[in-house]
Amino acid sequence: MKLLEQSLAILVTSSRHPEYVRQLARSARQAGKAVKVHFAGTGVHLATSRMLAYLAGWAEVTVCMDSAADEAASRLKSDGLLAPASRLVELVGGCDRYVVF
Repeated sequence: MKLLEQSLAILVTSSRHPEYVRQLARSARQAGKAVKVHFAGTGVHLATSRMLAYLAGWAEVTVCMDSAADEAASRLKSDGLLAPASRLVELVGGCDRYVVF
């Protein structure tokens, strides 16, 4: 059995508590964990340029393309961050811990 790198996936499905997302990503990375953040549902509204710039130093970031389309967040298309819904399966399956906001 292959041992996974210690990692944390953060699934952001709500536009509430952006400060928790930032703090958790930073703390996990500083503790040596690989961090991946995926924005989906109404959480795509937190995927602003300011939030993305902050997370860039701490985490690998993706945004659900279906949620971005549903939530009229089309500005993200040019950022190259959009991922299909199946990315969530890869995200959770590839991390040894995950949290949902």
